[in-house]
Amino acid sequence: MKSFRIESGRPTSLQSGLSCILLHAGGPKTGTDSIQRCFGYYAANNFKWIADDFELLKPVDFNTSNLSSITHRIEQDHTQAITISLEGFITKQKLSKGFAELNEKHYVFSSEQAGRPSLTPDRAKKQYEYLRYYCDQPRVLYYMRDPMSQCLSLITQIIKEGLDYHKVLPQFLKGQPNMRNVLTFDALYGTSNVMCVPFDPSKFRNNSILYDFCDRLGMTDDKMNISSFLERFNNTNNSPPLNLLCLLRDIYKRLNMPQNTRMHFLNALSDVSLAGPKAVLSDFLSSEQIARLSDLYVNEHDELGAYLGFEPYALNLLFKGEPCELTMAETEHDYTYNANELFSAAERIRIRLEKHNLLNNDVMQRPPLSNLGPVRGAGSLSEFLDSVDNIRLKNCLSPKIMCEASLDYLVNLSHIWAEYKRCGSGSGVV
Repeated sequence: MKSFRIESGRPTSLQSGLSCILLHAGGPKTGTDSIQRCFGYYAANNFKWIADDFELLKPVDFNTSNLSSITHRIEQDHTQAITISLEGFITKQKLSKGFAELNEKHYVFSSEQAGRPSLTPDRAKKQYEYLRYYCDQPRVLYYMRDPMSQCLSLITQIIKEGLDYHKVLPQFLKGQPNMRNVLTFDALYGTSNVMCVPFDPSKFRNNSILYDFCDRLGMTDDKMNISSFLERFNNTNNSPPLNLLCLLRDIYKRLNMPQNTRMHFLNALSDVSLAGPKAVLSDFLSSEQIARLSDLYVNEHDELGAYLGFEPYALNLLFKGEPCELTMAETEHDYTYNANELFSAAERIRIRLEKHNLLNNDVMQRPPLSNLGPVRGAGSLSEFLDSVDNIRLKNCLSPKIMCEASLDYLVNLSHIWAEYKRCGSGSGVV
């Protein structure tokens, strides 16, 4: 491993007492979703003192602080009126080029698109020019993750969402993504305005990206009780084990799941703790593809480290990995555990549906959305639910098939709830 020279002038956190607009360029699988869910909704709605100190910018017609879609619009043409939503929000907050003199709040523009491997200098420049409307010196916070684990994590996320993972690898093989992004940010914003942070949860305070994010924004326990707040936030957005990824891949192939249903299904899935070994790159990529990615990984590590003056991420040459061989008993134990967890998640939705009187006769007579598992042949949702209850009671099927049944159960109840929310939660129409 190469030694790195020390380069001065790069910040590690925001300067206290000085307001700024910060671009949180959240690269794929660097905790961006957790940051947005925690501080964009949970904090703003539960802890006023968080919002008083900083705010994740959110356009007025969106329910999320994930501004990836807005970022895409800005990159296409930041001067057009299509960005009026975000402009309207910033205007309402009385921000301008002199806004730093008005208050001490940080405004964070958080976007998963802004730090992606496929970011080009031209698109990054449009982001920069857009932020310059409101601040002379916008800052950047960029978490750097090693391409090997980032690629694998992104592949598993895309499979979880039912999309084509084959488009992931080419993004990483076009060049050195972290190196290119850091050089681009430095050229646009200036080195003294760009925070580059190795994404290594083992070295974060309390092993948490949320704590590290607070530290970078100067929010410490000396100023407010950050620890008390963050301990209440349940971060469960973890990658599922390989056994469930395979089941998910199968269910998406056989089922045309509506986008609204998919979102509610994935939300329910994110709250579930699942058992089994995680996937490795060799589960999805050929040995040649892994070797090409590994070469990029090592070269970028050394070149970026020499440029920054510190190690950008841990160099883990053992990450290629081989599939974990489990005994039959271990495999069945994992499927049994996962079946129970998925069933419990579906039961929680069922209780919610019953509370709102949504499992009425009209709904129960409709065909289930997912009916291709062990309870296939059920003509109605009523028959499907009876079949699920029956096989759970008898427990006569193999652990894997029981897991498939629980997955179908979770999909169908997520679909009912998603349709209820889509049609208007006050109408009772499903």
